[in-house]
Amino acid sequence: MKRRGRRRSGFALVGGLLLAALAALFFVGDGDGGSGGGDGGPDLTDEQALVFGRVLDAKTKKPIAGAVVLIKQGDEPITATADKQGRYRAVVTVTSPFAFETRAKGYMGTAAGAVGGLCGRERFELNLSPVPAGTREAPPAPLFLSGKCPVR
Repeated sequence: MKRRGRRRSGFALVGGLLLAALAALFFVGDGDGGSGGGDGGPDLTDEQALVFGRVLDAKTKKPIAGAVVLIKQGDEPITATADKQGRYRAVVTVTSPFAFETRAKGYMGTAAGAVGGLCGRERFELNLSPVPAGTREAPPAPLFLSGKCPVR
């Protein structure tokens, strides 16, 4: 009987840790005044939005310079490379949702996620935290996020 109780509490602990890790690994804001926007970014048209943020180590919260954020939208994928502070930014079109993933040497790639519902000229903050390779933690589950506009 005691074994079942320990097993259940172990599953509850793992489930709770997984949910906490997901919340900590992916902070998503609306881009209003958040870090990473820097100088306000490029001039955008009514058909474009700016996606920006930081790529930080999930354990140490230190920036991952050189991490690549791969944005899959349409025929040509967009790549954004993180600078020394882990900041990246990319211009996307708002006419269709996009998928994203993060790749960095020494880290497990993040599971692909998707963003839709961005408005023209919107600035969308998406901070990502890959898990170091060789850890026992599983990469986070895919995310499906939405901006301020209804999905078209």
